[in-house]
Amino acid sequence: MILTKRLALNAGVPLILLPQKLGPFSNPAFKAEAVAILRAATAVWVRDTLSFDFLREALGADFDPNRHRLGVDVAVALPKARPNKLQSSASSWFRAPRDFPLAGLNVSGLLCNDKEAARQNFGLRDFHTNQTDALAQELLKQNPDLRLLLISHVHRPGGDVESDLDAARGLQARLGALGEGRVLVLEDQLNAMELKWVLSRLDWFAGARMHATIGAFSSGVPTLGLGYTDKAQGVFDECGIGEEVVDLRSANARRLAERAAASFSNRCNLKADLASRIEGIKARANHEMSVIARQAGIAC
Repeated sequence: MILTKRLALNAGVPLILLPQKLGPFSNPAFKAEAVAILRAATAVWVRDTLSFDFLREALGADFDPNRHRLGVDVAVALPKARPNKLQSSASSWFRAPRDFPLAGLNVSGLLCNDKEAARQNFGLRDFHTNQTDALAQELLKQNPDLRLLLISHVHRPGGDVESDLDAARGLQARLGALGEGRVLVLEDQLNAMELKWVLSRLDWFAGARMHATIGAFSSGVPTLGLGYTDKAQGVFDECGIGEEVVDLRSANARRLAERAAASFSNRCNLKADLASRIEGIKARANHEMSVIARQAGIAC
């Protein structure tokens, strides 16, 4: 990723970094290289206050509030599109009105398919398979009418360590009889706008893939972020919903299950709170894109 930015700078191409998280940097050499690129970029956007503080401190006298900006993740402004094809079993759950609550869960292949490595690499309190098992079991046991849709965000070939679909199928199998007729794996490989349409049909959502959670809460769906780095907390904080993040590095399986059950039970209040925020969040993202277009020299 550093190489592509260096290539742009060396070629004299203006480099604009879209809203992202910066750091943390454990290697001083990597930090120095990152700061050099930040200093040379035409514009830098970050999406959380910690990154903004880092940017301001790292650049010192070179910090320019017109070029170095704090924003929201532009994915909140992504439109949704009804899928052209959707498995019939899932389509039947989306029909309105329905007489059951519909929750969604993203099961991250990154965290589940090699659970030992994921726990070590990210410092998880428990194996993520245990965490998602406990979450799903708690929701299903506490809410007898609940339907749970397992939604993939990252699609990889079967057997790939990052395959969300493999992880979702694994969770469904482990739930066994408890999930029979109530837990469905969304098998379709949808594009980002189609996935957002699916997410918008839910009554509640939880997940570790950050852009899946952004797709849900920016559609007005009460969302619980399952954070395994500092990224999710920063994004949710910037959108005013930071209390709806559980840190998987400190929450064991039981704590996560309890937190998810409480969030689901409070979904009506969370939905009302989101409704009061969402247009402002989207307007902010749209304004950002206009500013970025001007920074890039594109008439807007």
